[in-house]
Amino acid sequence: MKTPKLLSLLMLAFASALAFTSCSGGDDDNNPADDLAGSFSGWTEMTYGTKSTVFDATDHVTITSNANGSATVTLKSDNFGTITIPSASVTKSGSKYTVIGPGSVTFASASGLSGDHSCTLNGTVSTSKDDFTLTYTVPSLNGGTTLVFQDGTSPIEKVIAGSYDGWTIINSGYFNDLYTDNEIVKVTANDNGTVDVSYTHSTYGTCLIEGANVSKSNDVATIKGSGKITMNGKEYASTFTGTVKTDKSEAEMTFDIPTAMEGMDITFYSGDTPVSVIVSGTYTGNSTENTDIQTGLSNDNDVMTITKVDDSHVALTYTSEAFGTATFENIAVSTTESGYEFASSAGTISITGQSGTTTYDCTISGTMGLSKGTWAFNINVPKVSNANITFANK
Repeated sequence: MKTPKLLSLLMLAFASALAFTSCSGGDDDNNPADDLAGSFSGWTEMTYGTKSTVFDATDHVTITSNANGSATVTLKSDNFGTITIPSASVTKSGSKYTVIGPGSVTFASASGLSGDHSCTLNGTVSTSKDDFTLTYTVPSLNGGTTLVFQDGTSPIEKVIAGSYDGWTIINSGYFNDLYTDNEIVKVTANDNGTVDVSYTHSTYGTCLIEGANVSKSNDVATIKGSGKITMNGKEYASTFTGTVKTDKSEAEMTFDIPTAMEGMDITFYSGDTPVSVIVSGTYTGNSTENTDIQTGLSNDNDVMTITKVDDSHVALTYTSEAFGTATFENIAVSTTESGYEFASSAGTISITGQSGTTTYDCTISGTMGLSKGTWAFNINVPKVSNANITFANK
């Protein structure tokens, strides 16, 4: 009578063991790549040598699981291109996934880089998928390049860090609108969220602003700070304000040095120098006037002053003791292979005679050499015996 009871107990034990084995086998078969699969948005920092470039938070990674238990990891960036890791191993330990594997990077033409390069990925992702760092190493690029994709929003101080090429306008108590080109301002990010700004002028010394604060509104970063300029071995206190677009396409920065040269400020603009700035200045030359009545009248040491209106237009004032004063408010100026061309524009000229001063309509056109050492402008005054005044360099 005991045999059926014993048999029942054995069958129950076997069923329990089978159920346990089934559950245990399900855990062993679980693929970490399946759990990790998804899309991740973040930002990327590219570093090679001592240079670092940060791409704003528009980059994203897609992870998909493969049939063999590995994962395909694809990083796409509008800024620099695509990195593909086709068969990354995925392991899980505690609350963290580790992703490792070889692959390749294809750079977009807009990045300024080119070609396909082999790379390796070594990264970690939290099981909550909100904390991740994926590090890509590209040995063949620029002597060794690292790209780090991570969660969150890129720090604004790192986004704007870099070197800016451009031109400056300098004003002081002794002169105004002094233009210089081929200038470089460097912005360096600090670990505490601030930046250092440095600029060296061949004549007016070195400006250094350390620990400047950075704020962001829409696509513009604003920098404010204080520091010093060292000029001819003497230090002067300086304040600094600047704005930089987050894509680094435009930058404007001003160093204000109130105790130097009776108040001095240096304003830097990124990009190519506008033609209107290049030709601005005061020019002294000789004038010759021809009319329908007489020819060959001349006068020395006449003066022409050109000032910027916008990037491609200037205002011009011509002054001659013999031929009067002409003003032109908006002349289009362009660059040619040999120099600069001033388009025909209307203005007025005031001429003083025995009966007083009379103002007439007139037109002007002209050219200037690349070095600005040669120029020739023609002013035509139809109502004064069709007068034509030529103003040229001495």
